Amino acid sequence: MRWFVRMELGLGPRGFAENNALLEDSGYRGVKFWVTLDAAYMFHRHVGAGLWLGMNRRSSQPGGSSARLNEAAYFIGAQLPILLWGRRAYAFHATPRVAFLGGQLELDDDENAPFQMTAIFGGALSFQSFTYHLGSSIGFLHAPAGAPGELGRGHDYGGLYFTLGGTLDG
Repeated sequence: MRWFVRMELGLGPRGFAENNALLEDSGYRGVKFWVTLDAAYMFHRHVGAGLWLGMNRRSSQPGGSSARLNEAAYFIGAQLPILLWGRRAYAFHATPRVAFLGGQLELDDDENAPFQMTAIFGGALSFQSFTYHLGSSIGFLHAPAGAPGELGRGHDYGGLYFTLGGTLDG
């Protein structure tokens, strides 16, 4: 295998910053939906380089007449997939990643905080079967951003996530 393209869909909890915990304590719970697309060229049998992009989204409303919170983040960056074990039929990768992210918190679809831009870092551990074009990953991204408004605190658009997906390779 010299190259691969992978698309994954997954779920995960909120980010880990103080603002995320305060929102959850206020009743804004819920999971994030993740979509990632990545591609890499394996310039060595065990090491490659590539691009990845994706988004995550979370929506929550505590109940009653509370405002609905919408959180969305979009990212694009670079990755370094490292084959730890296996070949084409079954492969286990560790993939460090860095990226640029644009994210936004929104209340009731009309009270928008400005889009926040930040650098993010993290990675994923993936089990792939390029023979059967299936895979699964567990990933973590840390995407710290400043306060989304005058009354907010630091926010994290990243988090832990679990995905399932499909692959193509050559």
